[in-house]
Amino acid sequence: MATITHSSTLGFELEMEYDEGFVEGDFVQVPGPEESKYVAQITHTETDDGHIEASASVIGSYPSLPFRQGTEVERADEDLVLETLSLPSSGIQIGALRSFGTPLYLSVEKFMEKQVGVFGRTGSGKSYTAGVLMEELFEYDQPMVIVDPHGEYASLKVKPDGEASDYRVVEYADLEFNSAADRDLDLDSIDPLDLARPGQATVLNLRGVDTERQEDIVATLLDALFLARKRDRIPATKVFLEEAHLFAPQRKNEPRSVIENIAKEGRKFGFTLTLISQRPSEIYPNIRAQLQAFTIHKLTDDTDIKKIIKSAEGLDSSWGTQIQKLQTGEVLFVGDVIASPTFVDVRERRTKHHEGSEGMFQTSDHARDAAAVDDRQTELDEEVTSATVARLKERIDELETERDRLRERLEQEQEGETNERIAELETTVDEQRKEIDELQSKIRDRETSIEELEAELEEREQQIREQRNKIQQLRAERDALGEGTSSSASSEADDGEGDILDHPYVDRVLARLREELAALDKYERGMLEFFLYNESGSIEDAYFHAGGSPNSSQRYEKAETLVEKNFIRKRKRGEYVYALDDLIEDKLNDFTDQGNIDVAIDTIEDDLTSSASK
Repeated sequence: MATITHSSTLGFELEMEYDEGFVEGDFVQVPGPEESKYVAQITHTETDDGHIEASASVIGSYPSLPFRQGTEVERADEDLVLETLSLPSSGIQIGALRSFGTPLYLSVEKFMEKQVGVFGRTGSGKSYTAGVLMEELFEYDQPMVIVDPHGEYASLKVKPDGEASDYRVVEYADLEFNSAADRDLDLDSIDPLDLARPGQATVLNLRGVDTERQEDIVATLLDALFLARKRDRIPATKVFLEEAHLFAPQRKNEPRSVIENIAKEGRKFGFTLTLISQRPSEIYPNIRAQLQAFTIHKLTDDTDIKKIIKSAEGLDSSWGTQIQKLQTGEVLFVGDVIASPTFVDVRERRTKHHEGSEGMFQTSDHARDAAAVDDRQTELDEEVTSATVARLKERIDELETERDRLRERLEQEQEGETNERIAELETTVDEQRKEIDELQSKIRDRETSIEELEAELEEREQQIREQRNKIQQLRAERDALGEGTSSSASSEADDGEGDILDHPYVDRVLARLREELAALDKYERGMLEFFLYNESGSIEDAYFHAGGSPNSSQRYEKAETLVEKNFIRKRKRGEYVYALDDLIEDKLNDFTDQGNIDVAIDTIEDDLTSSASK
């Protein structure tokens, strides 16, 4: 029988025999000090002297006291797990809980309002899972816009057996390259209101379009759609962005600012993103930080795994190995829509799955009867159009009712007004007009000043660019004269961190921080790594994460060292928070912008995690 060897109110360590059968990701239950049952999830296992030692994190509600040593742990009851995870009994079904085979449902409303990431290396099944999510939104008539660089999502029109599906899909493409598409991908002829309709998925097939035009199409249409949504001219919409790292990369391009704006503000307007990518680390950090739910397939690149763990609430470094071991069709689901990271077996698709590597999807190549598919799409278009018209009529009725209410209110207010009051208002209007004229004159003066300042700024930026070029030239000459520095310079150039890390001031700041990090012993470094991944926690849990005993008297001495260096700070009694990123931001805030500060923070944190792993 598995028994607890060490514990806190957040989790516990247990020892078990091989025949217990618990593996990473399994749910277990344990009686608490108040005689109620608590659910925990196995997060790490290892062997020791013929036994298996495991770590488990409590999910849902937490006990007021740690669990007793020697308490027996058993496999969790399925109903208790579902209750603890706060899952609905219907909604979006990605698949089934890996531990039980029970269908897992997510709230449609929550999923539509969240910014979502679907990540996994090539061949891990991320596009398949994205297709499953699209099928589920079809079932609830949710509008979708799909940015499709590889021409694969028109397959939603066809079932796996070649019959016509029951999903309305409108494919826009370059008709010179793809004559079978439904509409021409011409920005001058596209009405954004036609792209987001209930019960319809609009596929923007970009295959065969050059990179510059792809960026222009994505930036223009997403910006227009978001504006239409803010004006309530289209319903709440989910945008699926395949190969998201191409449109929202670290380097600045045309669509990145539009996508960043949607990631930051789209939730409150009902216009949200699902980013699909095999390289989450290459997505602009400010966009990746806005994601609230993650569907994680197998990842093997250490940088991708670290960035996901840092971005996804509920994950720490112990999940990295499990992400690397995921099989095709398995995902780790984590985020605001579920109480704890959960392994899910993705369900089979109801429509044809088509890999972009196989070429662009053509209905005629995969349907038993292409004409039957076109006929079914025509029927579905009529249904969607009828539903759209009905919605517009309903909205018109609402507006007319509101108009009548306001008109009635206005008439009632006008009845009580006197000619004297009207005269006073007219006088006030005249005065305000004079003020407006004065303000407009001031605005014109300020616009002139702004133009002059912008010209001066442009001139100074040119001077700075020239100075930077001169500095780079001098550095190159210095490196050519120095001995043994060429390999170091090459390493720095390949690093990809940008000019900001080459600046003397930033170099001194980061060098000093690296020296202070290097001076930490293994316990202090391990504790700092704990707060990096968990943001906050107790000294006891951090010292235990670093390999020490939670009851050791040294834990406070180590913590004090980190506090003195401003690497962590005390939030309240018994709780400390990670502060190294704030320290870096304070040192660089008056020197550079937030994007460069994020680069510096990522550099130092990568050094911390790399040295900690060694």
